[in-house]
Amino acid sequence: MATTGGGVFRCTSCNEFISASATQCRFCGASVNAEEATRLTLKQSELDEAISAARTIKAMGPMILVFIPLTIFVNLYFPIGLAVILEFMTIRWLIRFANVNAPEVQRLKPQVALFTVLGAVAFALMALVLAAYSIAVASTNR
Repeated sequence: MATTGGGVFRCTSCNEFISASATQCRFCGASVNAEEATRLTLKQSELDEAISAARTIKAMGPMILVFIPLTIFVNLYFPIGLAVILEFMTIRWLIRFANVNAPEVQRLKPQVALFTVLGAVAFALMALVLAAYSIAVASTNR
């Protein structure tokens, strides 16, 4: 999908992107209702934001999942922090955009949900590692 700037929407007649301030479509000449243009501009903005946020999750999710086990050598709490960040990003997306009724968003929804599950699994595993480490340290200090 083409990237759109603020203040644009798809013409209801020809489906081309036009400015919200236009009085008629520059492609097909259809007249533009100002109220409808405002509504469609807000809808297009929400759609663009949902797609952008999902693409960010798709780009960062694999990297975060790779870094989680690697950062255990830095600090035991760092991997848990990364898992929390991934969970926050995905759950926030699901809450904000899961009900956006657009094919692009519905196609991205399962991918975001997958990263939600993987982030939860990573969080649980890192919490178990931290608990096991804490028990081991406590038993050696007795």
